Amino acid sequence: MQLGDARKLDQKTQEALRHRAVLLVGTGATHMEAALAVGVNRGTVSRWCGTWRRDGASGLEKRKRGRRAGDRLMLTAAEALAPATLDPR
Repeated sequence: MQLGDARKLDQKTQEALRHRAVLLVGTGATHMEAALAVGVNRGTVSRWCGTWRRDGASGLEKRKRGRRAGDRLMLTAAEALAPATLDPR
Protein backbone atom coordinates (compact mmCIF):
# COMPACT_ATOMS: atom_id res chain seq x y z
CA MET A 1 0.00 0.00 0.00
CA GLN A 2 1.60 3.27 -1.10
CA LEU A 3 0.29 6.36 0.67
CA GLY A 4 2.49 9.20 -0.45
CA ASP A 5 2.96 11.66 2.39
CA ALA A 6 1.41 10.17 5.54
CA ARG A 7 1.58 13.58 7.26
CA LYS A 8 -1.35 14.67 5.11
CA LEU A 9 -3.59 11.99 6.63
CA ASP A 10 -5.90 12.84 9.50
CA GLN A 11 -4.61 12.08 13.00
CA LYS A 12 -6.87 9.05 13.56
CA THR A 13 -5.56 7.42 10.38
CA GLN A 14 -1.96 8.20 11.34
CA GLU A 15 -2.55 6.63 14.74
CA ALA A 16 -4.02 3.52 13.11
CA LEU A 17 -0.94 3.24 10.85
CA ARG A 18 1.38 3.46 13.86
CA HIS A 19 -0.51 0.71 15.68
CA ARG A 20 -0.66 -1.47 12.59
CA ALA A 21 3.08 -1.15 11.93
CA VAL A 22 3.97 -2.00 15.53
CA LEU A 23 1.57 -4.96 15.45
CA LEU A 24 3.20 -6.25 12.25
CA VAL A 25 6.65 -6.04 13.81
CA GLY A 26 5.34 -7.72 16.95
CA THR A 27 4.02 -10.63 14.88
CA GLY A 28 7.38 -11.22 13.20
CA ALA A 29 7.58 -8.81 10.28
CA THR A 30 10.78 -6.85 9.79
CA HIS A 31 10.75 -3.08 10.11
CA MET A 32 11.15 -2.87 6.34
CA GLU A 33 8.18 -5.18 5.70
CA ALA A 34 5.99 -3.20 8.10
CA ALA A 35 7.11 0.07 6.50
CA LEU A 36 6.18 -1.19 3.04
CA ALA A 37 2.82 -2.44 4.32
CA VAL A 38 1.80 0.93 5.80
CA GLY A 39 3.60 3.14 3.27
CA VAL A 40 6.18 4.90 5.45
CA ASN A 41 9.96 4.92 5.83
CA ARG A 42 11.69 2.07 7.67
CA GLY A 43 13.21 4.53 10.14
CA THR A 44 9.74 5.77 11.00
CA VAL A 45 8.63 2.25 11.91
CA SER A 46 11.79 1.85 13.99
CA ARG A 47 10.98 5.04 15.89
CA TRP A 48 7.37 3.93 16.45
CA CYS A 49 8.55 0.56 17.79
CA GLY A 50 10.95 2.29 20.16
CA THR A 51 8.13 4.53 21.37
CA TRP A 52 5.95 1.46 21.87
CA ARG A 53 8.65 -0.26 23.95
CA ARG A 54 9.23 2.86 26.04
CA ASP A 55 5.67 4.20 26.48
CA GLY A 56 3.32 1.40 25.44
CA ALA A 57 0.19 2.02 23.38
CA SER A 58 -0.27 5.52 24.80
CA GLY A 59 2.96 6.57 23.08
CA LEU A 60 1.38 5.92 19.69
CA GLU A 61 -1.78 7.92 20.33
CA LYS A 62 -2.45 11.16 18.52
CA ARG A 63 -1.24 14.33 20.14
CA LYS A 64 -2.01 17.97 19.74
CA ARG A 65 0.04 19.53 16.96
CA GLY A 66 1.88 22.81 16.76
CA ARG A 67 3.17 25.14 19.39
CA ARG A 68 1.69 25.29 22.83
CA ALA A 69 -0.63 28.21 23.45
CA GLY A 70 1.32 31.17 24.74
CA ASP A 71 4.61 29.77 23.43
CA ARG A 72 5.67 32.68 21.24
CA LEU A 73 8.94 34.01 20.03
CA MET A 74 9.66 37.18 21.94
CA LEU A 75 11.97 39.79 20.46
CA THR A 76 14.13 42.03 22.53
CA ALA A 77 13.85 45.77 21.86
CA ALA A 78 17.12 45.64 19.90
CA GLU A 79 15.91 42.73 17.75
CA ALA A 80 12.61 44.45 17.03
CA LEU A 81 14.43 47.54 15.75
CA ALA A 82 17.08 45.65 13.79
CA PRO A 83 15.13 45.28 10.49
CA ALA A 84 14.45 49.02 10.41
CA THR A 85 18.13 49.85 10.80
CA LEU A 86 19.49 47.51 8.12
CA ASP A 87 20.87 48.99 4.93
CA PRO A 88 18.45 47.91 2.11
CA ARG A 89 21.02 47.46 -0.68
